[in-house]
Amino acid sequence: MKSIWLVNNSGLRQRITLDPAINSGGAGCIHPVSGNSSYVVKLYHPQTLAKEGNVYAKKIKHMVLKPPTIASSSVDDVQLAWPVGVIEDPRGGFLGFAMPALNVKQTENLQWFIQPKQATQKKLRSDLGARITVAANLAGIVKALHDKGYQVVDLKPPNLQLYRKSLNLAVLDCDGFNVQLPGAPFPAPQVTPDYLAPEFQGQVVTSPLNQDRFALSIIIFQLLNFGIHPYQSKSIITGPKAPTDLEGKIAQGLYAYSKTSNPLIHPLTASAHELFPDDLRNYFDRAFGFLPERRPTASDWFSLLEKFAKPSSGFIKKCSQGHLWFNDQACGECQRNGVIGKRLFKKKTKVKTLKQSFGHGIKPRGQLHTQHHKGHSVSTPPKVALLIQSLVPALIFGVDIIKKLLPLILKIRSPYAIIIITILIVSFMHSSESNLPLISQEVGAGREKISAPDDITNSPTFNYEESATAPVAAQGQNDISSLVTQPKELPSQDPVIDAATQNAWLSQSGWFGSPNEKLNPKVGSAAPLSGADKKSSCDPSQVYALEKERQYHGDDPIVRERLGLPPVCPSK
Repeated sequence: MKSIWLVNNSGLRQRITLDPAINSGGAGCIHPVSGNSSYVVKLYHPQTLAKEGNVYAKKIKHMVLKPPTIASSSVDDVQLAWPVGVIEDPRGGFLGFAMPALNVKQTENLQWFIQPKQATQKKLRSDLGARITVAANLAGIVKALHDKGYQVVDLKPPNLQLYRKSLNLAVLDCDGFNVQLPGAPFPAPQVTPDYLAPEFQGQVVTSPLNQDRFALSIIIFQLLNFGIHPYQSKSIITGPKAPTDLEGKIAQGLYAYSKTSNPLIHPLTASAHELFPDDLRNYFDRAFGFLPERRPTASDWFSLLEKFAKPSSGFIKKCSQGHLWFNDQACGECQRNGVIGKRLFKKKTKVKTLKQSFGHGIKPRGQLHTQHHKGHSVSTPPKVALLIQSLVPALIFGVDIIKKLLPLILKIRSPYAIIIITILIVSFMHSSESNLPLISQEVGAGREKISAPDDITNSPTFNYEESATAPVAAQGQNDISSLVTQPKELPSQDPVIDAATQNAWLSQSGWFGSPNEKLNPKVGSAAPLSGADKKSSCDPSQVYALEKERQYHGDDPIVRERLGLPPVCPSK
């Protein structure tokens, strides 16, 4: 334990004793205070003091004397790890500073809250009401800092802690802020490219205020749009200079979520930005436009978000599925869940189809494989046929090589050289033969591959009730009517085929007779049809279902051939 002196903002000196360090960073270590758990002490490393001790001493003393004013809260949460006293040695030498102790057990890093899947894993409330509350609280803190002449500069989620219950935020590493003093500015050199304004990419931050407004807008966009970064997009530009990372896209101003579409990039399909209110979208367009001076200030953001967050305003209501969204828009969470659900449905169906196209075992020679898909049977060629299909291209390729090498072989008089060339050709053909099925499977798998997003897990649904603890409440009434517009239903895996549609198709195909009023392919299994020699087995309902299966899988000749669907039986 080490005895040192604490000097508060009134100049009073108090001797304190420190416990062993509980955390260490690049600039210093964090120590608890013996007998007092309300604050902790940060002692700078000796090398830091030797290099920047004088600068930190002036900066910390100024911050102790002029703290920002944070809006009062009904709970006693530490929202800024702000210096409350200077730490000195017995001779008055600067060592560090004291700051309020943050109860880390009540908080989670904001990075966990931004991603819906991670928020669910951490059991954090993650509906739109909670997200707008957090965004408004963050804008309020940044506004209070700017009002006192402080800028965060390195504003990013990892430097922010979220209180689980109150939804307050705590800003860490306050001694790294930019402090503007007459004749003695104290810049903040630390930056993070993913949150750095385009005019400062690869440059020194010359306007900390504009940088804060840009980084704040990014975090708010992520909070309201399910963790999507505003510069995450699908690029359609190519070439060596086409950026693929966030840093490069920010530098080139490739913002994909503007009200005016960008022809060079497309937004992510899981984004709900089109269902934001107009004033919210206008703010984002200003924030990520080409004019830094038009970016919304922290005060602008706070006023707008506070309006949405107050339950009495009625700007947020429940949809029929219980999700919270803006009351003048279709539910963005329903739309997002529909997009993700379609991706999973498509991926599952295509993987299942791909497996069927290669069969599930070897049958006796000449016998077709019979598989069941969506309730009816599909015949596929046995693996022997697949082997022959793979062998034929290898033989053709080998013959072509022999034709090209034949003049060279005829010129060589040595029988040993001819034998060696022949062995190489046969080996190459054998290698091609053995690899062709594998190659075809890999190509097929690559064609069917769909990457599922990180945030597939839905966020938990919470009651939209007024909270007595949140400084900016984001709850509302439970008896709110549902939104008028709802997302379209996903296609069922077992569709019920309408009789009129089936009858029209049968008539066009030369079939006669009256099929069932409704045909569900899941009812019963259709026997494999072998062609015109088995007219008695041709059932219009089954032929229709099988042909719809053929259409469902598209025009890929490989898939159609390996499905083994029989030809349409001739008309009576």
